[in-house]
Amino acid sequence: MYINGFTRESVMRQIRDRNLGYPAYNYSGEQCMYRANDGNQCLVGCFIPDNLYEEEFEGLFAAVIFDKMPEKMPIVRPMLIKFQDFHDRYNLEDETPETFFKDIEHKLTLLEKQWEEEND
Repeated sequence: MYINGFTRESVMRQIRDRNLGYPAYNYSGEQCMYRANDGNQCLVGCFIPDNLYEEEFEGLFAAVIFDKMPEKMPIVRPMLIKFQDFHDRYNLEDETPETFFKDIEHKLTLLEKQWEEEND
């Protein structure tokens, strides 16, 4: 499931380094952003190198971003789409940044299991 030398640990490390502990939304809180106005980055956005990021990426599906730079992405395309969908639908009510990161890691674990079951 992990590609380009990533592991669950390195994925989580990069997310913790580039995400502020909550979903990355635009000013209105209605749309997830790869790069939000407050500097936050969504789960896929965390893996878009600064020198490759373009404002035109905003509004594109995670699958399109994967297709543009598969060598930068941490997990296979179908799992990346599910991972981003989790982020887009995350309900932050009464959650702390630490809970958010734990939920992300739990989702990665579930995706790993699903990948193993589908690819045995």
